[in-house]
Amino acid sequence: MGEQSNRFAGNLAWMLLPWVAGIMLYVLALHGGLRLMALDLEALLLNEADALPARVDSASLLAGRLLLEWGAAPVFVIAVAGLIFRIRTRLGGPENPLSSLSRATRATLFTLVMALFVAFCVPFTAALSVSIQVEVFWWLEWHDSIQPTMERIAEELLAWVLPGTITLAAAALWFALGSGEAGPRPGVIRRALRWGGTLVAVGLVLVASVPLLVGLVHASRAMGAPGVAILEDTCGRCHQRVRPLYFVKTPAEWRRTVTRMRELERAPLSEAQQEEVLALLGGMRSFSDEWTFRTRCQRCHGLATSDFEPRSGAEWRAITERLARWSPYYYRPDIRDQVVAQLTGELGADTPMLAEHPGAEQVGRSCGACHSISRNAQRVRAMDPAGVQSLVRRMITKMAAAPDSPEALANTYRELIANPRSFDRLFPHDRPVLDRRPR
Repeated sequence: MGEQSNRFAGNLAWMLLPWVAGIMLYVLALHGGLRLMALDLEALLLNEADALPARVDSASLLAGRLLLEWGAAPVFVIAVAGLIFRIRTRLGGPENPLSSLSRATRATLFTLVMALFVAFCVPFTAALSVSIQVEVFWWLEWHDSIQPTMERIAEELLAWVLPGTITLAAAALWFALGSGEAGPRPGVIRRALRWGGTLVAVGLVLVASVPLLVGLVHASRAMGAPGVAILEDTCGRCHQRVRPLYFVKTPAEWRRTVTRMRELERAPLSEAQQEEVLALLGGMRSFSDEWTFRTRCQRCHGLATSDFEPRSGAEWRAITERLARWSPYYYRPDIRDQVVAQLTGELGADTPMLAEHPGAEQVGRSCGACHSISRNAQRVRAMDPAGVQSLVRRMITKMAAAPDSPEALANTYRELIANPRSFDRLFPHDRPVLDRRPR
């Protein structure tokens, strides 16, 4: 009797293990990200209601949060358990108990679980739109293109997420439940339809994966931050708890904001809790100096940024200011501050590179104040010294502050542009990349 009880307990443990694994994997891997998306959903609804909680349907918001956090759990757990059972069956283990159910029972279970998943997709796509827009916003170059891009994301791109996600979930659930007893071998037409449906499903999943991956990147930057409970409980004492999520700020700006709340508004936050809130906001509604540097510099230079020559902070500042001429919004002041901070920290130098070339800094300040220093360089190279001095004197009349020695400025300018390679080393990004005219 005791041996039979032990065998029964062992078999029961082996049968429960896949389900326990699916539940634990969902709680550990997905629930945290979905909880963050629930905050995005709440911020979206409050924004649409002009930040007045009275205009938000509290019951609908609560239902949306619950669906978002737990509506996908049945599909996920059944799919993970089904996969584990499939592997164990091939190794000689017990079969999935769901496969022994009748077709009618499996069809009913499939319908109920998918109905819950479809309901989950409604708040999911809304919250995902916030995540995508926050990420895409950071990659846009020109200010005027932001609104059209956001509208296109909301109206067109997300229209593919819903069918793609549902198709993926349905395929995973069907795979986990099994297709029933073996029947006659399907004919050519049935096989063609089956392959065609498979291709359509794969296409929808691939299309849906693009915004899903962006949402995953967004969630991953805040997944490890432990400040969710603090944001919900402490920050929500004086205003809507998701009010900070209305904005996208730099890490320095968020630190000033949270410090002001703690020191001036007497928010009940310890120093450790403040850092936890900053870590959360830094992941959900901010971008680190390194992240900003990658989006602004590595989109053109790639990994070649590791070969940049060390420069002083002032020189990195001058380079980013020069870049801002070609794309003022893409390199707006807060962005430039982050890029300079990253470059100075990683590739700072005590001795300025321009110090090796007396007069080069003066040329940069004088000529570069109005146009690129290399403007008409090809024509100036062909001039004699007297012609260059005449040109410089004519330009000096337009300067706010004239240099002490026009002759020295003219000679230095002529020497700098004489060697294009040396000039590029001293003054990188002196003209737009698309400008292919010879200097």
